[in-house]
Amino acid sequence: ITLADLTAAAQISVADYLGGIDWKLHDQARGWDYAIKCRPSFRPLLSERMEVIQPPSHYGETDI
Repeated sequence: ITLADLTAAAQISVADYLGGIDWKLHDQARGWDYAIKCRPSFRPLLSERMEVIQPPSHYGETDI
């Protein structure tokens, strides 16, 4: 894992949280995203929530 992976994962996570990614069209990117989400250092971030906006149901899933 590189700094570029972590930077991209942070940006993609925000877009995913807001429901801006249709994962059906991006299988390879989805696999990469789930691999990052499964890392122990990234998992605590998945439990954070905004008060006004809730993420899609798949957001916190770490199983494909």
